[in-house]
Amino acid sequence: GNSEPLYVVDGVPCVGDGSGCGLKSLNPSDIISMEVLKDAAATAIYGARAANGVILIKTRNGNKDKNPLATEETEGGATLRTHFSDQGFWQPALTTDKEGKARFSVTFPDNITRWQTIYLANAPTQKYITTGSTEGSIKSFVPLSARLYLPEFLVRGDLCQARGKLTNYTQDTVQLTSSFSMNDSLISTHPHRCAATLTDTLQLRVQGDSLSVVYQFVSENHFNDGERRKVKIMPQGVACTDGRFAILRDTLRMSLQSEKADSVTIRVMSTQTDLLQDEVSMLTKYPYGCNEQTTSKLIGFMTANQNPNLSKHQRKVNERKIAELVQTLKERQLPYGLWGWWISDQSSHWISQYIVETLQKYNIDFPKDNTIKTCRELIKENHLSADKLFGLAMLHSLGEKLDYQTMVSSLDTVKDFSFLDSLDLAELKAKCGMPIDYEWLNKHREETMKG
Repeated sequence: GNSEPLYVVDGVPCVGDGSGCGLKSLNPSDIISMEVLKDAAATAIYGARAANGVILIKTRNGNKDKNPLATEETEGGATLRTHFSDQGFWQPALTTDKEGKARFSVTFPDNITRWQTIYLANAPTQKYITTGSTEGSIKSFVPLSARLYLPEFLVRGDLCQARGKLTNYTQDTVQLTSSFSMNDSLISTHPHRCAATLTDTLQLRVQGDSLSVVYQFVSENHFNDGERRKVKIMPQGVACTDGRFAILRDTLRMSLQSEKADSVTIRVMSTQTDLLQDEVSMLTKYPYGCNEQTTSKLIGFMTANQNPNLSKHQRKVNERKIAELVQTLKERQLPYGLWGWWISDQSSHWISQYIVETLQKYNIDFPKDNTIKTCRELIKENHLSADKLFGLAMLHSLGEKLDYQTMVSSLDTVKDFSFLDSLDLAELKAKCGMPIDYEWLNKHREETMKG
C-alpha cells in the first residue's frame, strides 16, 4: 500500500503529483518551517489519507496576493467558534532585526474567510518620520468545518430558519453527526456521510429575550467543529416616549394620565431660564464636531452665557469653550472664505451661511475679505441663479451695502429654483423688507388624514 505521508503546503493538502499545492515546484530555500503530525492528531484533522502522518509546510510566498509577510493560517482540532468580527486591529511595538524583519503573533476572529491584510509601519529619522505600507491576504482554513447562518436580529415571536453548512475539504467521505442546540439545550441531531458539502436547517420560534444557537458536528474519529452565534431579540411593536409640557400660572395642580407606561418622570422648573439652560446643555454636550455641529455648540454656549443667574465660574468656563469653537471655525475656513461640512470638504452654501449668520449675530470677528470677494463674484451675471441667491444672502448677512431690492427682485423670474431655493428667496426678501407672495407655496401644500 501507499506509505507516503500527506503533504500540506501553506494549508492546502497536496493531491496527485503535488502540482495543485505547489509541492512539485517548491524551492527548499522558500520553506519557513516544517511540522510533522502523527497518528490520531493527523487523522483527526485530515482523515484516512493522513494515516501515514502529515507534514505541514509553511513557505515564504504561500497563499498570498501581494504581501510578502502573509502566510496562510491552517486551523483545526476540537473547536467551537464564538468570536466573530468583520475586522481586527493590532498595534504591536516592534523593532526590526538586523535583516530588517519583524514578526508577531495575533489571534484572528473566528470567521472562516480570506482576510484582507494591511500593514503600516514608520521609521523615525533625524529630521522626520518615514512611513510605509503593504497589503495582501491571509486565508483561514479548516479542512472539515461547520458554519452557522442566522439573522443579525429577530423580533420576539418571529419564526426563522437557522442554516448549518458542513464543508469537507479532504479527499475522503467523512461519517459524522451534526446537531443544533438552542440556549444550551439540544434540539436535534442528524447523521451524515459528507463528501463535499451538506446543509442542515432548523426552524426556530423566538420567545425569550435572548437567543444563542450552536451548530456543530462530531466525526467518527472524534474530530469536532462548530459555531455559536447569539442573536439580538427585539420586542414587538415600537417603543415610544410620550411627553407633555405645561406652564402652571394660576394653579399648582395638574393631572396626568399615562397608559401602560413602564415609568413616569416628572420634572419641575421654577423659571423659564432654568428651562432654557436645560435645553442649551443638550447643545453644549453634543459629542460630534463637524462644522454644523461646532456652530450649534457655539450658539449653545453663547445662549448659556446670556443667563443672568449663571455663576462667574461657569461663565468663564463657557468663555473658554467659545474661544476654542471660534478658533476651530477660523482654522477650518477655506482659502476663498467659505466652509464645508469638514475641514477639507468642498464648500457648502448652507454651512457657510449658517456659520456667517451665527458669527455676525454674536458680533464675533473673523476674516471676511475673501468671503466678501467670493460672494461678490457669485452675484455676477454669468453665475447660476442659486449661486447669486446665496451670494446676496451672504453679503446681506455681512452688512455689505448693495441695491438688494433691485437685485433680489431680478430673481423672481427664475424658473429653475428648487423648493428650498424658493424658501431662501422668501427669507431674504423678508430680511430686506420686501413684500412676499406666498401663492407659490400653496402649490406645494398637501393635507394629511387629520387635515
